[in-house]
Amino acid sequence: MGENAIIWIVALIGAVPGLLALIIQLFKVKKQNKKIESDITAQITKAASTMLDHMKEQIESLEDDIRVLKCESMSNKLEIVRLISGINRLIAQIRALRHEPVWTPESSIESLLDS
Repeated sequence: MGENAIIWIVALIGAVPGLLALIIQLFKVKKQNKKIESDITAQITKAASTMLDHMKEQIESLEDDIRVLKCESMSNKLEIVRLISGINRLIAQIRALRHEPVWTPESSIESLLDS
């Protein structure tokens, strides 16, 4: 064997532990990266779940508010119908006395109920 061959063999024998260490380190880094990705994914999932729960609570609260507002709206419409009916009766009384009222409502009960 030539002197160059011996140098190459010695160099390869010296390089093998370094190459093995490099390969082992690459596998460790890859494993650590997977763990880091897994941890980040878990944190994002937890944050998204918390946000989703909060949004669900807000939606339920808004739906409750809508139900209350619909009830109030219906109650207000019924009160307006009652008032318009009273106004129409008063207008009829004024006309029965052969006078013309100075004011009459522009909207009818029917148009209110259609809305």
